[in-house]
Amino acid sequence: MILGELIYSGIAYTGASPRGGTKAIFSVDTSQITGGTLVVTVQHRNASQNADADWATLVAFGNITATGLSTATASEIKEQVRIKYDLSGSTNVARVFTFEPVWE
Repeated sequence: MILGELIYSGIAYTGASPRGGTKAIFSVDTSQITGGTLVVTVQHRNASQNADADWATLVAFGNITATGLSTATASEIKEQVRIKYDLSGSTNVARVFTFEPVWE
């Protein structure tokens, strides 16, 4: 997972990580955002699926427009997870701390 990364306008992904359970709480702490809206989505797929098109939305955080901690809870998680960051605008920047999920 990404820790303390700058996200620039557009879309960025973390690498795939194996799931640690069938339920999890995901947390993102936004310490800086300069305009625009940050949409953070947790995606998942089975390990046998290899195409980028195989990723499906597991859970989405609400639109993030200010600093602070956001959490999302998910269940029935497939074998791999990744985080998608989508920051609107053409010159916006966000500093995001993504924590390891709390697995159940």
